[in-house]
Amino acid sequence: MMWYKGTYFDVSDTDFSVPNIHFFVVTLGNAKKKNKLTSPKIQKEIIECFSKEVTKSICAEIKDGVFRLLVDESSDVSLKKQMAVVVRFVDKLGVVRENFIGIVHVKDTASTTFKQAIGDLLASNQLSINQVRGQAYDGESNMQG
Repeated sequence: MMWYKGTYFDVSDTDFSVPNIHFFVVTLGNAKKKNKLTSPKIQKEIIECFSKEVTKSICAEIKDGVFRLLVDESSDVSLKKQMAVVVRFVDKLGVVRENFIGIVHVKDTASTTFKQAIGDLLASNQLSINQVRGQAYDGESNMQG
């Protein structure tokens, strides 16, 4: 029988090549019983920090290069519309990479809404729409405008 430990513990058990891995060992090993940063709120904050660092690393690798956008729109459990964005680019070794860079909640599926949301997401990651060399959208029949 397998016991799911949760995302925080999965991440803390992973061998990262970061200097602060010792932090996880000390925190979980030496902390008092109720002071182990394992509450859902704290876990979410830690995962968000990892997410930001990974996205920053992906965008830094693209830097001034060109990339292609892959966008998919769907609704979440609460029926809020959201847009998932993936970038496809060639890294320094010549390997084609596809990396997820974010989910953006959108009010509708109008093309102007998508354009604004994509522009904002790229700008927040120090990328420019001028670097885009291709676009692919899933669910185009749902797009309005």
